[in-house]
Amino acid sequence: MNRFLDQKKQKLSSFLGKYQSYWQGVALIKDPLDLVIVQQLLWELKPRTVIEFGAYKGGSALWTADMLKMFGCKSRVISVDIDLSLLDPEAKKSRDVEFIEGDSMQVEKLFPEEFLETLVHPWFVVEDAHVNLKGILEYFDRFTQPGDYICVEDTTPLAPAVMGQGLIKQLGYKANGPQKLNDLKSFLIGRSQKYLVDQRYTDMFG
Repeated sequence: MNRFLDQKKQKLSSFLGKYQSYWQGVALIKDPLDLVIVQQLLWELKPRTVIEFGAYKGGSALWTADMLKMFGCKSRVISVDIDLSLLDPEAKKSRDVEFIEGDSMQVEKLFPEEFLETLVHPWFVVEDAHVNLKGILEYFDRFTQPGDYICVEDTTPLAPAVMGQGLIKQLGYKANGPQKLNDLKSFLIGRSQKYLVDQRYTDMFG
């Protein structure tokens, strides 16, 4: 029991610390493990299109775009949120990220079929909005191709139930931890021939 409590305490400390991380002065909200894993994954995948659900201040999208530029990748980085008024002024000035305002609950309107068909593969799709996870995955399932990569953030059962930033807290969503993990499991049922869990990265640090 003590071992589990120590693990939980360490994980919660990491969650609190990530809210103090910045890129180019813009809130990034990634812990050191995220930064190591994602940059390594981006180098391996070299995505031509990045779609991020959950822009918040814009720091994560800026960091992703900078990593890909440094790697010499010609990538299109798109980040969406229901309220872009939260974007940091530095993020708004970026020419490397396209910020789109829209509701993830209406993903088919946010990313219509004709638009998705223009996006070059491979894709790196990041769900970090904590809203309509299963609906987003089911919709994108129609358009993804072999070699595309989907990253679902914050599925650990040790994650806080309510996020501490953005509109999640204001709107009262409880979409972290067990709920997100259960939604992800529900989506994957019956799709084992199409999707694999990349344990190199999910278990990289334990």
